[in-house]
Amino acid sequence: MIVQRFLNEYKKNNIEFKYFRHDLNKGVSSNLIWSLKKSLGKYIAFCEGDDYWLNDDKIQSQFNFLESNPSIKLHCSSFKLVKPNGYEEIINHGLNHQIKFNLNFLKKKWITKFVTVMIKKSSIDFKEIEGYNNLRDIQLFYTVLKNGDGFYSTDINASYNLHGNGLHSSNIGLKNLLIAREIYQELYSKNKDEFSRFSLVRINLNIISYSLYNFNFSLLSPNLLKQSLILISLKKDFSSIVKSVYPKFFKK
Repeated sequence: MIVQRFLNEYKKNNIEFKYFRHDLNKGVSSNLIWSLKKSLGKYIAFCEGDDYWLNDDKIQSQFNFLESNPSIKLHCSSFKLVKPNGYEEIINHGLNHQIKFNLNFLKKKWITKFVTVMIKKSSIDFKEIEGYNNLRDIQLFYTVLKNGDGFYSTDINASYNLHGNGLHSSNIGLKNLLIAREIYQELYSKNKDEFSRFSLVRINLNIISYSLYNFNFSLLSPNLLKQSLILISLKKDFSSIVKSVYPKFFKK
């Protein structure tokens, strides 16, 4: 077994770690909660699948920063995206400088790529995240950032591999949109705050845009259109939501 050989090699270097292997697939949500609870440290970092960290001091530098900044609950960074054809691209979300951010910022620009993140475990509300049926990083980071700010670094600390047949493949963009809508729908139903409302409207508009572009009008259900209009009417910021979904139409 490749994993076991890798672990045996690291044991020779006196590197301390714990390895758990499930006999049955626990599923994304259950495994995430299980992993978070198994963590005994003050901080938690994430690396899954065949993604990997690029810098030897990635963990140490994030640890040092969070230790020195108690109000910051989450640290993330730029990353390298590797596409199925081998093409590599640096993703910096249009940011050329480090920033402190909050949930209000994430409404329009999601910059917390899972493989780049370190969080303070004490900022996790386990009662809240265990109440979600479809837990992903969205709800996890949402609960963390309700308890403090995040910080974004321009350091390229990780590599994310995009698979042709994986969950995040562009070939199944519609599947991703529908999963995201389920997540934001549940997030809004439980919280009904500005972040969850804005996010649900945005994902609805993305589905509408996808449907029109691909002539898949079966997705344009009356309920989706009605919900979008109701949520938009809760606050008169339609233009800002549309701009976040269709930015290229508003460039000067």
